[in-house]
Amino acid sequence: MTNNTTGRSVPSAPGPDQPQCHGIWGVVRTNPQCEHYANANLQHRGRSTFLPTYAARSNHGFLIHRPLFPCYLFVAFDDPTIWRPVRETPGVHSVLTSGNHVQPVSHNAVSALQASEAQRNATPLPDAAWNVGDACCISHEPFQHIVAAISALNGHLATISIIMLGQLRDITVPITDIVRAE
Repeated sequence: MTNNTTGRSVPSAPGPDQPQCHGIWGVVRTNPQCEHYANANLQHRGRSTFLPTYAARSNHGFLIHRPLFPCYLFVAFDDPTIWRPVRETPGVHSVLTSGNHVQPVSHNAVSALQASEAQRNATPLPDAAWNVGDACCISHEPFQHIVAAISALNGHLATISIIMLGQLRDITVPITDIVRAE
């Protein structure tokens, strides 16, 4: 799908065409600002991939879609020991592994990110309340400026998902400690 205001390719709304994984999901680290390039090359090679994105405004006011986890995307692996063809794909820096095996990511975590893709890519409202799937950042160190996704809300607490130490991890923080991702 193409954005009429910028002419750039934007992700389609998720649905039945969302990539499925019959083996395991793994995390691929891309070269800087090569997430879309690596994603396209992996798909061209027949790999099922998922690049979570969120909508933001550019400096010129255009709606753009940024990677939720900069320099990372998810790839389906049928055999966790065969990862070298993925590593050799243009735009890919490395595959997150544990020994000689791809480090697996929870199917539930990837499914939750896929389910909230359309919501994250809707036009952002400046003062809207937080919702599951929203892109955010923690407002203080040590996780300041790391983009995350809200995976659960419970009263004054938010559980957010970030990629840390080679895995998708959940962290629970007060809602007052998160800000919208830009």
